Amino acid sequence: MGLSMKTLLSLRLPIATRLAIVGVLIVAVAVGASVWLSITEARDAMRERAQASLVVNINMLRDILGAKGEPRLDGERLLYGSDVINGDFTAVDKVKALAGSTATVFMGDIRVATNVQKPDGSRAVGTKLAPGPAYDAVFKQKTRYSGTADILGESYFTIYEPIVQKADGKVIGVLYVGVKQAEFMSVIREMVVWNTLAGLLTAAVAGLALFLLVRRMLAPLDAMKQALDRLATGDHETPVPVFRAGSEFAAMGQGVEVLRRASLEKVRLESEAAAQSGIVEQTRRMTEAEREEAANRQAEQARDLKTVMDAVAEGLGELAGGNFAHRITVAMPAGYAKLRADFNETVERLSATVRTIQSTSSDVGTAAR
Repeated sequence: MGLSMKTLLSLRLPIATRLAIVGVLIVAVAVGASVWLSITEARDAMRERAQASLVVNINMLRDILGAKGEPRLDGERLLYGSDVINGDFTAVDKVKALAGSTATVFMGDIRVATNVQKPDGSRAVGTKLAPGPAYDAVFKQKTRYSGTADILGESYFTIYEPIVQKADGKVIGVLYVGVKQAEFMSVIREMVVWNTLAGLLTAAVAGLALFLLVRRMLAPLDAMKQALDRLATGDHETPVPVFRAGSEFAAMGQGVEVLRRASLEKVRLESEAAAQSGIVEQTRRMTEAEREEAANRQAEQARDLKTVMDAVAEGLGELAGGNFAHRITVAMPAGYAKLRADFNETVERLSATVRTIQSTSSDVGTAAR
């Protein structure tokens, strides 16, 4: 059972592996098509070559017999001039010796001189021409037949030519030459084997090269994932890896680094808030006026810190949920306005980078289908 391209892309495999599989399939299809075309062209060329050589051979057989005289029937004998052809293998054996092809002379549709052999090694004299396209062309249409034919269970490239008696224009026999298809097609079989091996090797090399290339290209993405995992587990101290300037990964890395710093700032603010709680306790020991003034000041600072902490926490929560459209819009207390501006600017850059990567991934998926 084959897997569709969509199924392959949806498998829980690393991106580099999936892209390598897709690449191998594409290369395999391309190489397969190329091999099929080359084999088809070679097979057609071999057929043409075989038929061209058979034209020479049939002319040779006709000339050898024609040198004896005109063909005619004499009872149960086929003669060329005064020579009886029945059982005379001189002409057919000469064609085989000079051209390497099988040759036969038929009287009517019966072989009377041939170098075609039966399975027991004897000459196939006395056997009949089987009904089929060759028989119809020669006896019904009185024309030459060029093409494939089955002879005693084997496939041949053949030419059959009618022997016409000059006196009455009657077809009195057939001249035949042919070669076994297997002898010509052995070259094609060898070509299939070598081309298939070459195609498989090409696909394997291309797949390995693509896998290594994609894995190298996507290495920053894995590093980014590890950085986000550390942030998710509360590790805000480890810096985000620095990537090559100008790349999408560099922009994303900068965005994640800002998020890390924002998380650190949140931790610091929480620590300050805890410290402020201790200071409030100390104010109880002050005079009423001092205590009231200090309490008001500390309360205002605590509110400011809570506003900043809530805004940053909300922003981080929205980003963790994949909402890159979120921006901090609440008014920040004096001293924290730059934090809001930096946060919003970083999220904008991160959002643009994510859109670029999504668009690129969509293009890769569309091309793979």
